[in-house]
Formats: sequence, structure tokens, C-alpha cells
Amino acid sequence: MSGRQEHHSDLYFKSSLPPRLAPRRDGFSSLAPFAQRSASNFCELETWRLEAIRDTQSLGWSMPCGGWEPDEGEIISHYLTGKKMGNPGNSRCRSWYNHLTNLQERTVPSSLTPFFNAKGVAVLGASTNPKKLSYGILENLVSFGYQGEVYPVNPNAKEILGRKAYASIADVPDPVDLAVVVLPVTVIMKTMKEIGERGVKAVVIITGGFRELGEEGAKTELAVKELARSYGMRVVGPNCVGTIDVRTGLDSTFIKGIPPAGPIAFISQSGAICGGVVDLIINSRIGFSHFASLGNEMDVTETDMLEYFAEDEYAKVIAMYVEGIQDGPRFMEVARRVSQKKPIVFLKAGKNDAGAKAVSSHTGSLAG
Repeated sequence: MSGRQEHHSDLYFKSSLPPRLAPRRDGFSSLAPFAQRSASNFCELETWRLEAIRDTQSLGWSMPCGGWEPDEGEIISHYLTGKKMGNPGNSRCRSWYNHLTNLQERTVPSSLTPFFNAKGVAVLGASTNPKKLSYGILENLVSFGYQGEVYPVNPNAKEILGRKAYASIADVPDPVDLAVVVLPVTVIMKTMKEIGERGVKAVVIITGGFRELGEEGAKTELAVKELARSYGMRVVGPNCVGTIDVRTGLDSTFIKGIPPAGPIAFISQSGAICGGVVDLIINSRIGFSHFASLGNEMDVTETDMLEYFAEDEYAKVIAMYVEGIQDGPRFMEVARRVSQKKPIVFLKAGKNDAGAKAVSSHTGSLAG
């Protein structure tokens, strides 16, 4: 917007709003970390800002709101810093509060970039055994033209597939901005803490054994989610196959082969479907730009990925295989917006009883 001004130490918005709604200078001090982000991210933030203003205006500033009467600066500041506001008593205010809380859980699409265009990838649990899945992941990372660094992490190996192996993620040199975890569920918490301490912000958890197995697995998954959030990490999985960017050659999956390059970005909550699609089209003339197997969607959801591919210039068509939607209203809002730019081909599984049972057994999704 023309009213936005950028400074080296701060970022704020000028506003022509009435004094009652005008932003306070200090309310935007938390925007400083965003000063180096891309223009597209600023557009997203600005769009959200205008929606926030419109929605709060519609609530009526003089209306009693359980003592909660924020100005625009407070709304943005609370959103960006992730603080929780006291839940207001008025029902219309509660609706806005819930909407704001949902937005606090989101981050800009650029946080998903390392899953497809990382400068360096560490594979934790990389094996020297060609029969192991982690060996296949490492093999894919070095076989399809990926130009970034690849770091096997295995304390019992010195070298795997011609790449130096490291005893732990703490020993891995820069650059590394994506970690792929193929380790038993019993060591996931320890591993995720080590990844967080290393400063890696994107993680693919291939490992299964979480909520798809029941209550205890669900508790473990929640604990891992909270730990990842405390370090500001984005997580694809667990219980997934991984991600592929056909153009960059970054293939964090163990799927054999890579499809031809083309315009289709494919999002799937089933790793088996991802593998089946690759097997089906690998010798065809059907081209793909990306694959994203999301598994249990502990953090990154189908809607997050849909938003990401909406902004990717190489993804011209977005295909989705979905078993369950995490946030229906948000998905519909994003899908409506994205479909104005790119076609979305959507296949919903688990609509009958047998399908729902099959879906739940391997992803933990509540299908319907």
C-alpha cells in the first residue's frame, strides 16, 4: 500500500483512519523482523490488516466487549507476537477472538520454502543399508540434480553414498535449513530438541507411530508439536513420505524415481497415493512441479500447502488428495481465493464407512 513506510530499524503503517482507529506507533514495533521479507508477504500481511480493521469496525468500538477494546496496533502486535488475548465475554467478540486465535497459528507461506528449495538438507537416521528407507531418501537427494548440501547424520558411519556422515545435527555445518527425520518414535522428542537447538526451522518427520496408532501416539504427537512450535519450526508429517521439487531436484522421499517436470503441484495426505502417482506417470509425458505428502498434518496442513503453491510460479495447477480437513472454514476461504488464480483438482477420500475406516487407520484423520 502507498501508506506503508519502511525503516532500517522499524516498520509501520500510516493510516487515514479516524483517531479512534488510528494505529499507535508502538503497536507496530513487533513488525521490525518482517522488514526483510518479500513483497508478497507484506501484501499478505496488509490484506490481513485491512480485514482485521473491517471486522473490528463491524463489531462497534463502543460495544462492551468484556473489557477488551483493542486498537489496530494492538491487534497486529498480538497477532505477530503470538500473544493470547483474554477471551471476551460478548458472543460477537468471541467470534472475532476465535478468528484471531486461528490466525496466530499461521505463518507466512515463505516458511514452507525450505521443504522445496533448501540450501542444505540433513538426513537424521541415514543408513548405510540400501534396503532401509533412509538410504533411499539420501539416494534421491544426490541423484536428481539437487544443488544444495546433503548431510547424512549417523554416529556409526563415516561416509554414506560419498557424503561425509556426522554424529549429530549439532555437528552439521552451514548451510542447513531442512532436516529429514527417519528415526524411531521413541527418540523423536530428543531429536527434535537437537534440531531446534541447531536452528533448523523446517523438518520432515517420515517416522510413523503417532496418532494413527491411538491415544498414546496422539499424546506423543501433541508433545512434539508443542516442542516444534517453541522453536519456531514448521513440520511436515509425521507418518509421511516427504516432499519433492522436480525443478530443484530436492527429493526428501524414498519413492523410486522422479516424475517429468511440468505444471502440476500435488498435495496428498496419503504417502501411498503419492508413490502410486509417481509410479503411474514416471514414464509418461505428464509433468509435475511438486509433490507434498503431509501424513498426519501435525503442523503443516493441506490448506497451508495450498496457499504456498498458489504463490509458486511453477505450479500452474494444484491437485489434492484429501482424507480430512483440519479447518473447514479456512480451507474454503483459501480455496476460493486460490481458484481465482489457478485451477484446483480435488479428490476427497473416506466418504463412505469403509473408506473412513481405511483413512483413519493410516493417517488418524477424521474423514467425512
